[in-house]
Amino acid sequence: MSSRSFKVTVHDVPRKHLVGNWMSLNAATDQDDYAVLWQVFLNRLNQVPELGNDASYGVCANLKENLDCNYWTAIETHPGMAVPKGMVPITVSDGPYACLAHGYRVNLNEAYDYLCNQWER
Repeated sequence: MSSRSFKVTVHDVPRKHLVGNWMSLNAATDQDDYAVLWQVFLNRLNQVPELGNDASYGVCANLKENLDCNYWTAIETHPGMAVPKGMVPITVSDGPYACLAHGYRVNLNEAYDYLCNQWER
């Protein structure tokens, strides 16, 4: 059970066009890979100053019960914008999303546990 409490809000998110990096990881066990992915993303982001002021996102896609997922570090772009070197595009469909606010590095395992086992559905 998660020892952290997260501030969760549900937002009706419009379709978003993002660019970033992703890798397959397990949210419970691959915390070192998670940290490295964010560091690589931030290093690449520093090379593209026009993107530096926009909100960045951590997006878990195709999350399985064993916590295997595709995890993205990404930033919003405008449709048709050139994809910066070393990044790939991702489109997030519109719809309701649970958004976790934090002032600290999110532990994916704790976040998943909180959403699935503690947060009021």
